[in-house]
Amino acid sequence: MNNTWKKTTAAVMALVCTAALAGCADNGTIMTVGGIEIRNGLYLQKELSACSEARTKASEQRSDAGDTSEITDLFAEQVEGKSVSEWVKEQTMLSIRKYAAIEKLCEKYGITLTAEEKNEINTSVNSMWNEDNYYAQYIYGTDTIGEYYDSIGIGKDSLKQAYMNDSLSNKLFLHYYDADGETPVSDADFDAFLKENYAAVKLIELEYDDYAGVALEDDADIQAVKDKAKSY
Repeated sequence: MNNTWKKTTAAVMALVCTAALAGCADNGTIMTVGGIEIRNGLYLQKELSACSEARTKASEQRSDAGDTSEITDLFAEQVEGKSVSEWVKEQTMLSIRKYAAIEKLCEKYGITLTAEEKNEINTSVNSMWNEDNYYAQYIYGTDTIGEYYDSIGIGKDSLKQAYMNDSLSNKLFLHYYDADGETPVSDADFDAFLKENYAAVKLIELEYDDYAGVALEDDADIQAVKDKAKSY
């Protein structure tokens, strides 16, 4: 990692830390959306993700304009015609509303995570919190990723909530669009979407060899292979 990237990361963290409540401690609720309580740390986790996305978009905008220089002050940039600060706030709230909507809809349809799925998330987050991490040591100066998250107000329980909500989102998607879902997507519709939006290529390689694998030398034989390729 170069120093510029680390400076940008530090700027991102500065924004997050200023938004944290109760002395950067994840010990309360910042708001309620549609009856769903939003923990301080969950809000900060969404804000952190928005900051990361803003940096990516700002870098892409620079690149499209022919500017290959590194971003040294993220919050001096603009994203989609807005200041980074404003854009991050809007995206954070959009993510929070999405979180609440997923929770409400899953409750409505009885969609839950299995004990095994919850255990996998718990194990993953616990590992992140407790295991030494070279990346965290190099970039953030903490022994573990968990220690870093704690320092900016994102607690373990908040991160678990975020991960579980992501898993519920996947299940909710299948509830609507799977083969036996409320509004299933047919194979024909799926194939049509792929053909319209992605390039589909089938490659057939014809070699200039005869049936015995000997290289063709006669121009007429080589031309015959070319003609066959064109006919395909």
